[in-house]
Amino acid sequence: MSPVFLVIIVPILFVLGLLIWGIQNPLAWLVVSVLAIAIGLACAVYGLTELLFLRAQNPYQIEEEAGVMGGGIGGLVGGIVLLALALLRLRKKISPPKTPDGGA
Repeated sequence: MSPVFLVIIVPILFVLGLLIWGIQNPLAWLVVSVLAIAIGLACAVYGLTELLFLRAQNPYQIEEEAGVMGGGIGGLVGGIVLLALALLRLRKKISPPKTPDGGA
């Protein structure tokens, strides 16, 4: 088994499994959103750190760091949106039904 399989295919299958599980259970969407927020924040901080401190000597290598930082920010925003949608769906699933006679 090659390392490419372990590094690329296994996480993709894990996230796909969580998304399929999320069709019935909103808790899976919370897990995926927290993972997306964490990975997005890590990529954004890594790209910013590389851009500011480590690669300041060569101005022509900015594209790679900017791509990592942009992808991280995109993942962070996507995770926040997914978290909001998951919490709305979870709230709708556990809220008691309203009675037509005023709740009495």
